Amino acid sequence: PSIQTVLFSMMESVTVKASSQSSGALTYSLKKGSPAGTSINATTGELKIGGRGTIVVLVTQAANGNYSAITTPATASTITVK
Repeated sequence: PSIQTVLFSMMESVTVKASSQSSGALTYSLKKGSPAGTSINATTGELKIGGRGTIVVLVTQAANGNYSAITTPATASTITVK
């Protein structure tokens, strides 16, 4: 996957979206060390940027009949706020 650089303002809100062939539910979280005041809605992926720094979004997918559960850093969703 390609890495995209996008500049965001502090306190801006963006939505991170993941997709999969599995029907297991996707949930979003932030890796420890994200800038203070930054938050993400676990269900919708709405990300509120609280300050400067690097934000790494983790995506967890629940198991279903064909696939195991997995948590992975969404590398394409590594965001640097300057």
